[in-house]
Amino acid sequence: MRRLLFSLLLLVLGLPAAFLGLAATEGGTRALLRLADRLLPAVEIGRIEGILLKTLTLEEVTYHTPEIQARSRRLALSWRPLDLRRRCLTIERLTLTDPEIVLPESGEAAAITLPAVTLPLRIELRALDVTGFVVQQGESRTVLERLSLAATLEGSRLDLTRLEGQMGALTLAGGGRLRLEDDYPLNMVADWTYAGEPSFQGRAILRGNLRRLELDHRFQAPFAVTTAGSIQNPLETPQLDLAGGWEQLAWPPDGGEWRAGAGRYRLTGTLEDYRLSLQTQVRGKQLPPTRIDLSGRGNLESLTFDPLTAEGKSGHLTIRGKVAWQPALAWQLTLEGRDLDPGVWRQDWPGRLSLTAAVQGALAPVLAVEADIETLRGTLRRQPLEAKGRIRYRKGDLEAKAFQLEWGGNRLHLEGRAGDRLDLGLQLDAPRLDRLDPRLRGRVSGRGRLEGERRRPRLTAQLKGQNLSWDRSLRIAVLNLEAAGHPDDPAGHLRLEMQQLRLDNLTWQAISLTGSGSPAAHRLRLEARNPQGFAVITARGGWRPGAAAWDGTIEHVPLSLLQPLLPETKIRGALTGRFSFRQSGEKRRATLAWQLEEAVLETATSTGAPLRLDLSSGKGEAALEDPFLQADMVLPLPQGGLEAHIETRLDTHDLEGRVGVRVGSLAPLQALVPRLESLEGRLQGETWIAGTWEHPRLRGRLDLTDAATTVADAGIRLEQVEIHATGTGERIAIRGGATSGGGSLRLTGIWNPQDSLANLNLQGERFLAADLPQAKVRISPDLRLHAKGGKMEITGLVRVPEARLVMQKTLLPGQEPEMVTVSGDEVILGRPPPAKRPPLNLTARVRLVLGEAVFFEGYGIDSRLSGELLLTYRPPLPRAEGTIRLVDGKFAAYGQKLAIDSGRIIFSGPIDNPAIDLRVRRRIRREGITVTLEVTGFAREPRIRIASDPPIKEEEALAWLLTGRSLKRLRQQNGGSGRQALVQAAASLGLGYLQDLGLGQIAQVEFEEGFLTLGRYLTPTLYLGYAFDVFSGAGEMLVRYRLWRNLLLEGRAGQTRSVDLFYTLETD
Repeated sequence: MRRLLFSLLLLVLGLPAAFLGLAATEGGTRALLRLADRLLPAVEIGRIEGILLKTLTLEEVTYHTPEIQARSRRLALSWRPLDLRRRCLTIERLTLTDPEIVLPESGEAAAITLPAVTLPLRIELRALDVTGFVVQQGESRTVLERLSLAATLEGSRLDLTRLEGQMGALTLAGGGRLRLEDDYPLNMVADWTYAGEPSFQGRAILRGNLRRLELDHRFQAPFAVTTAGSIQNPLETPQLDLAGGWEQLAWPPDGGEWRAGAGRYRLTGTLEDYRLSLQTQVRGKQLPPTRIDLSGRGNLESLTFDPLTAEGKSGHLTIRGKVAWQPALAWQLTLEGRDLDPGVWRQDWPGRLSLTAAVQGALAPVLAVEADIETLRGTLRRQPLEAKGRIRYRKGDLEAKAFQLEWGGNRLHLEGRAGDRLDLGLQLDAPRLDRLDPRLRGRVSGRGRLEGERRRPRLTAQLKGQNLSWDRSLRIAVLNLEAAGHPDDPAGHLRLEMQQLRLDNLTWQAISLTGSGSPAAHRLRLEARNPQGFAVITARGGWRPGAAAWDGTIEHVPLSLLQPLLPETKIRGALTGRFSFRQSGEKRRATLAWQLEEAVLETATSTGAPLRLDLSSGKGEAALEDPFLQADMVLPLPQGGLEAHIETRLDTHDLEGRVGVRVGSLAPLQALVPRLESLEGRLQGETWIAGTWEHPRLRGRLDLTDAATTVADAGIRLEQVEIHATGTGERIAIRGGATSGGGSLRLTGIWNPQDSLANLNLQGERFLAADLPQAKVRISPDLRLHAKGGKMEITGLVRVPEARLVMQKTLLPGQEPEMVTVSGDEVILGRPPPAKRPPLNLTARVRLVLGEAVFFEGYGIDSRLSGELLLTYRPPLPRAEGTIRLVDGKFAAYGQKLAIDSGRIIFSGPIDNPAIDLRVRRRIRREGITVTLEVTGFAREPRIRIASDPPIKEEEALAWLLTGRSLKRLRQQNGGSGRQALVQAAASLGLGYLQDLGLGQIAQVEFEEGFLTLGRYLTPTLYLGYAFDVFSGAGEMLVRYRLWRNLLLEGRAGQTRSVDLFYTLETD
């Protein structure tokens, strides 16, 4: 008995010891796991590393049963077995690499019974890391890239302290608590992020149990949407009762092309039978605010609208029917609309339409769409519109059944089918094209029919048009089109005739295109006739799918056809040539050769002397060898010529070429610049072109050398004129210079034609800018020109070291004008009016500084000028700021030379109306009298005042100013009245010719506001006089005739003419 007890004790203590001994070694661990492998045939283990009591790694672990298959490439376990002594299973880390589970095809879901779980020990899972987790069920494959969690299970309570996962762009982070008994009550929170374009963020809170879940979810970015509600039986047949809403939505979130205002929705039922309602207001770039109200019923395959309504400024639309997305997108809908306004999308298409239609279709197995328009009625662009009929499309077949459209009195009828078999007819009668579009005019009518097979269609068409026009740029008085034939019909024909055609500035009396034969073998002839000539182009060839060939000639096309494009140029001669074209598959080959015959270009100049260029030897060639295109051209120029060679690729747009120009003498081009005389010099250049069509690069040089000319208007001779332009890639460097009168100008800068950018500098020293009797001016400029995108700006400084301005104009009347400017609206008979040039987009800010040798003589003034001005220009008027002073000046007036006491011309605004401040004093020392002539105000309305010290009468002051003597002394010397003496003094101003008018005895003298009026009554009713402005010298004859006691007729003749009738009424 004792031996039996000892044996049992040894067995009880030995087996655990043996197990622990085996688990503590790597070999023993393998033996134990191999034993388990035999005991559990569904489990297979490939490789074993480590020991069971510490760290264990298993590779290629699989689990196979008829219902489920599972495998993992690697399983690693690290745990603390000693914690079992305190009834705790502690797993430091459990790692699964590339686990995969294959589930059976989904069948009918069985009821799930939730087991109650209560463990006798505590389980701590401190880290579970799963990577590459795949769940496969039928065709469905779900990949979870990463899963990480930490949890504690004690009794029936499960605490998820950390839960993180990633599936594609979706990441999840959360945690919570779950009790594994009863209905598994839970409370969990999860934050999720979708890192796509755009990105999304949200938070979900789950409360309740696995029989009824309470969901609270919020979209946090890029917009806020809330959802709250319950889910019944989430593990079996989920019953949803969810509701949510938002305040503002935008899609896409960053651009906001579509926006939704405050909205709400509700979803109830199961996924196989749910009810959906939604209300919101949406708007977009081409959609005004529209109220959306949806009521529907659906499942996982389709949604039935019952109904969907949209209402806004664009009208009201009601949609009923069904949209399905399984197995493919398909729809069957009815549409009812009223007050529909297309003008909401296109402002020039306003309307008010009602619609009743049925639309159905599908994307698979082939695209099929059918629209049955019961009524479409209303107004469009203020014209009545009505349409009805059926249109159906399926797999390339189009069928129209009784489709009719009438709009603004224009009618279209379509009937038949276009598919593998063709039987489609069209009738058009549009007598009021202007009602379709205000830019369209005329009427057109026609009919056409398409018959036969798709591979061999036969077309017959007739079209007639009258008085057609488009937006005033295209006009056709008569249009006739007839066409008939099929691809293999040698008797096919085409005839297009247009009469009185005008395209912008181009006019043709008639254009006709005729063709005969089939597409595979045909002949074409194009004839065009206008007042300048007649052109013919013929071609013979054929076309079939993938291949084509044409050969043709250009027969004596008159160059005068280009006359409307060259309004200031006369061109004579003709162009002849030949061409060919071949295509095989994607490859094309073509050649073109042309030459000019008896070609003369004649340009009118302002002097009337035409410039004639003989271009008779001009010729060119072009060749296409797909994708390479090459072109050459040669044109003669005076003592030289223009040559060009261009090569390019049509696929990549690569560009390469050379342009050379040489003009041995500029003298034949004199007429182009009529303001220049004795033109000399040579022009030579060469340019290489590279880059692409979109971004060409120029490299080359253009040189104007040994040039000289006379500028007659300025009286100067320009010599040593040189301009050199050197292109280096995207920039062209410019430098040049000229001399005049011993002075010089220098020009430097750059020009970038791609960006329309230019920066130029103009500097000079004592350059003689004018050498005329009335003006001799030297300048020393330092100016900068900046131009970009059509805008120009001039800044800098212009010094005038020396100048003398002489104007013969004085204060005396009877003078002749020094020069006459021609009005801008002049018309010269026999010469076409010059083309209007658009105004320059120019601004300027230039400082003008006068030197020590600037003199002015004119208007009775002889003085040196000093000062400086800031000249600015912003369209439309120039402005100036600054002061010009008269220094050491004399003022010749009233037959006297008077010293200028002070003189200023003040600019502070428009340059043509400066302020004047001029004071001239005459001192009569022996009498102690000082007479002052003051000119103030503005140039357009100067004010003149004569003052004296001590104060005396204005007539007396005028006498002292005119003669240096008093009226009394004049009376004594002349034996007449004071007025007569003043008149004799006035005669010193050049008014002696009044004697010739019978005014030798002046009866009246008046002086007021700078005007001196002299005259007398020749009869009691007839007065003859002369009035003149003592400042400007302008005068006018004055005649008064009293018709009646209270009625006076007055006429004036001077710079202006007028006749006035005065009626005088005297009362007490």
